[in-house]
Amino acid sequence: MNDTVAPSDHPTPPGFGSTLRRLRLLAGYSQVRLAAELGYHHSVISRWETGDRNPPHDQLKRLDDLLHTGGRLTRLRTAAEAERDFDPWAQDLTPHAPYGQGRAVLAVRDVKAWPLRLPHHGVLCPLHGSAGCAVPPSEKANDIWRDFAADPLRAVCEDVVHVLAAHLSVGVRGAEATDSSSEGEAVEAALGLIVGLRRGPACPLSPALTRLAAGYASLAGQLRMLRGQLGAAMSFYDRGLRWAALCADTALTFTVLCDMNALARLENDGEGAVGRARAMLSVARGEGWADSLAHLHLARGFALLGEAGETTRSVARCRSVLAEAAQDVSDGPDWIRGAQGAVLVEAGIGGALRDAAVATSDRGLARDALDVMQRAMALVPDPPRAAAVLLGLRLADCHVCAGRPETAASVASPLLAEALAAKRLTVGHELRGLLGRLAPRWPHLGLTHAMAGLR
Repeated sequence: MNDTVAPSDHPTPPGFGSTLRRLRLLAGYSQVRLAAELGYHHSVISRWETGDRNPPHDQLKRLDDLLHTGGRLTRLRTAAEAERDFDPWAQDLTPHAPYGQGRAVLAVRDVKAWPLRLPHHGVLCPLHGSAGCAVPPSEKANDIWRDFAADPLRAVCEDVVHVLAAHLSVGVRGAEATDSSSEGEAVEAALGLIVGLRRGPACPLSPALTRLAAGYASLAGQLRMLRGQLGAAMSFYDRGLRWAALCADTALTFTVLCDMNALARLENDGEGAVGRARAMLSVARGEGWADSLAHLHLARGFALLGEAGETTRSVARCRSVLAEAAQDVSDGPDWIRGAQGAVLVEAGIGGALRDAAVATSDRGLARDALDVMQRAMALVPDPPRAAAVLLGLRLADCHVCAGRPETAASVASPLLAEALAAKRLTVGHELRGLLGRLAPRWPHLGLTHAMAGLR
């Protein structure tokens, strides 16, 4: 089993591990018991105490609460981090070269996708929040970015914040639909500029920039994860979680935890996924849409562990909470409402039931997963191509788990060339699981060549 705590770019603060161990023993906790409370394997606690790994920031308050430390561990970690550079990169990436020389450009590439106002796709304006605001038009946005990139401290203003937030919303919406690494480079270039401003002289827009740093770190982590760079992704996520906490933004904190849960699942780390989902539940605080998604992520973690009962209970809770939230049209960001939100939830439930069926060899669960996936695909007849391929592979896998290999092969075959060429780790993960279950047992279906293409 893999743990989900990223190797730290810096050593654990001096005395942190020994202090954690002493406080754990004083509170009467074994490593096994403490790990169970937090949703980790006991080896993770051991690594924290030896200084090999750092606890994620979202777990520090839980550690303080469980061990009744009065916030000592949080203060120790915060004080140590305040004394050192906390950028996500090993070197300073704040641009010093003139604009356009060897640096990715955050340009408006699709005028139709550019928002007229914020909030957009769940991204709020860091200055005006849910009240909303107008966004500079696309033709002006490129000029604003150019001036900002050339001299961030001189050019930073409210329009820069609006343009950065709009770019973030477009990036979040398009993250699953593009295979281009250039978008990731541009996102990280923007984050480098934001971080450089935060480290420089006092800036009146610092709170807004902190929120933008958290959002861009989350997006940078997602793009790294989708390209298979999981260590770098976790590094960005960990920083995004810290910046979200600094500005007390629970929605951003929740978003980063969602991403970290997905990374744990890609590593087949069920216990880590359950731990992240429980952290999501504590952050959700009864918000209907957030509570529903937390239970969905909980179901996916339990499914990897083969706990079918917990999986189905979490699925039922996800659906009931979401049905209640749906009665309030103002509850949640726009991407969780309507057909798009229904597809996201149903596809996730289908994935959870499929994973539980794989872990338990339960064909009844597989048939339930198949029904859910068919409903999900019917909700959006013409989804973005990357999503269509991923959903089609998952549907085929449900047929395999339900004992219908011929149907699975007929569903998957038209998608194989596209899936093999895709650069998305999520697509490759689905394809590897499908072919790993289908090709060895039914070689006559002619999918052995696809298995060779994955190696």
